[in-house]
Amino acid sequence: REILSGQEKDWYPAVEEPLQFNALEVILADAISGVFPATQPSWYTLTADTTGDYYERNRDAQVVQKGVQTKLDQQSVDAIVKATIDYYHECYDFRSRFALFVSEMIKYGTGCGRVQMVTPGKFTYEYRDTGNYKGPAFLPYSIKSTYLDDIPALVMQEGITVAPLILRCETRLYDDLRLAIEKGGSERGWHQAEFAKLTPKKGKDRRGTVDVIIMEGDLIVPRSGDKKSLVLPNTRTMVGVASGGPATIRFQEMSEKWHSHVVGHYMRQDVDSAYGVSPLMKGWPIQEAASFVLNDVLATSRLSAMPPSTWDRNDTQMAAAGGPEIY
Repeated sequence: REILSGQEKDWYPAVEEPLQFNALEVILADAISGVFPATQPSWYTLTADTTGDYYERNRDAQVVQKGVQTKLDQQSVDAIVKATIDYYHECYDFRSRFALFVSEMIKYGTGCGRVQMVTPGKFTYEYRDTGNYKGPAFLPYSIKSTYLDDIPALVMQEGITVAPLILRCETRLYDDLRLAIEKGGSERGWHQAEFAKLTPKKGKDRRGTVDVIIMEGDLIVPRSGDKKSLVLPNTRTMVGVASGGPATIRFQEMSEKWHSHVVGHYMRQDVDSAYGVSPLMKGWPIQEAASFVLNDVLATSRLSAMPPSTWDRNDTQMAAAGGPEIY
């Protein structure tokens, strides 16, 4: 509400009803109990690919199964792959990270995350030594700083040859980027000369930072004249936005055949939209209405119990106006 007195703290209450949080807590608990059931030792099953060259080279290898050396078969390969996945999940709090991903879908209709190779000790709050190893991890991030490719032809149609392009905006420490470029080098797509053009921010709130735009997918670069557009499939591009920029500080061709981004929806109601909807989005007017009613009740009770001023009841002009004006 706009405070007419201009003071940050005024007599009028500003209480927020916890209806949205209560709904989030219940829906999230139900969703997580369904994804990670407590009554089952494993929450997923898998079937490993045994048709590739790797399996052909190693199918005659001897493995120990219950104390007996046996050859690799489908069941043995499945057990090895599952044990490897479970090991990497235990190296960090995978379930809490996935719960954040589900929470974003419940709140905003759409959740986003990335699967990438990381050093767990760099992004976890684990007090124990996690070592310096690298492994795959699932990292959720906010849809509020992400732009999905919403071209109708890319949402749900046939005959697509160009994959969608996902844009993510974030603020990075200048020194963090500098160290990453020095360590990764040009073989990982970093451009030292372009990064040198950027100057970190000097403001009070975001001092020493650089805004970056990360694009991943099939990038199409229009060309002037009658030249065909340049199509760069399965690439990752990072553009730094700061004083001296913008500058393309990284361009990398992805070695994997899949994208590192994961996008999930609570529910999609429009076939031509890349974004989803959620009960918390639809229920926001109820939250606002309940908060307004509660504050009005509190304000009325306060004025009735402890009126801020008194006035002469015999004053006909004051009585006709219903009392003095209170701001």
